Amino acid sequence: MFRRASNTISVSFKYGVIKAVIADSFIKRAIGLGLRRTIGANDGMAFIFPRPRKSAFWNLGMRFPIDIIWIKDGVIIDIHKNIPKMTNGLKIFYPARPVDMALEVPAGMAHKIGAVIYESVHITYSLEL
Repeated sequence: MFRRASNTISVSFKYGVIKAVIADSFIKRAIGLGLRRTIGANDGMAFIFPRPRKSAFWNLGMRFPIDIIWIKDGVIIDIHKNIPKMTNGLKIFYPARPVDMALEVPAGMAHKIGAVIYESVHITYSLEL
């Protein structure tokens, strides 16, 4: 049986590590975690930008609440906590300043792993076959 390769990153925070799939296609970036029924407690989705920018993120199709951790050069720039699933209309979120990465994780995880604005994180890239 063949499995499709999956680009992932591990992002280490003060109290934990998030293993995230990299949204490396137009479709993955547009959908994000939307349409998924659930996600593991220490799992996430990473959006990596070639240049820092203030990209818009939405809750379109979200079936569970999430946190978004906004990162630039390995430093947390902003955090949006407990973004609701899409029940009362579309909501759009932006980081406070341009970033080179956004990390979507289950709601409450930013607090649990000790994500704090202006603290550094350690990022490790990998390719699973």
